[in-house]
Amino acid sequence: MAEYGNELTPELIRKAQACKSAEVLLALAKENGISITAEEAQAYLDELSNARLSLDDLDQAAGGLAQATIID
Repeated sequence: MAEYGNELTPELIRKAQACKSAEVLLALAKENGISITAEEAQAYLDELSNARLSLDDLDQAAGGLAQATIID
C-alpha cells in the first residue's frame, strides 16, 4: 500500500506521468517521501499507457478532421 509522506502536488503528478520506467518512478517517489512498491509503480505506468490517446484520437474528440458532404 502506498504511503504519502508529502502532498501530491500537480508538479509531482506531472513528473510521475513523465516517468518511462517503474525504476524511475520509484526513485521519484523516494526522493519525495512517498513509499510505493515496484508492483504499484508498474501498475501506475501500465494504467497511464492504457489511458493515453493518440493525436488522431485527440483530433476526433476535439471535433477536428470532420468531413461534411454538401448536396446541391
